[in-house]
Amino acid sequence: NTSGTINMFPLSFVDTLDDTKDNFFKDLVYRGIHRKEISSLDVSVSRPILVTCDTSDRQISIWNYLNWKCEFTKELPSDPTCVALHPSGFIVLVATKARVKLYNIGMTKLITMSDIPGIKHCKVARFSNGGQYFACSSGITNIVIYSTFQSQHLHTLVGHIAFVRGLDWSAD
Repeated sequence: NTSGTINMFPLSFVDTLDDTKDNFFKDLVYRGIHRKEISSLDVSVSRPILVTCDTSDRQISIWNYLNWKCEFTKELPSDPTCVALHPSGFIVLVATKARVKLYNIGMTKLITMSDIPGIKHCKVARFSNGGQYFACSSGITNIVIYSTFQSQHLHTLVGHIAFVRGLDWSAD
């Protein structure tokens, strides 16, 4: 939200909520607070974690959304522009203005898995549904596709006439 906090709204009993009260759950975190705004966020489909990044404080935070606690935070040497979680929940892609890195998510830290320097100014990234590929915006109008585990460039899609603002993979 605009105040820089993570809030939760209970959809399971939305019909019975009191309209005169503030129904958002607040103060869900005790550490890992970003200083300004969360610029990118992704959620795992197989583990109860989400990842956030803030370009102003150069931090990546891994959150457990079952107990609403920050598991750990990593400060980066340059500003992160976006993050993406692998479907397994054990790999995170972190993009900066100069490059993209893949990290294994450990118990208390991120461990560098692969450094992909050819992708610059990535603002949007997404893993395929099976996790074997990832796609990133590169520059203003290109989308590059890589294999996740070999970190091999597979294809570059060109032809957008404006900034790429979102990516999604089809089910097949």
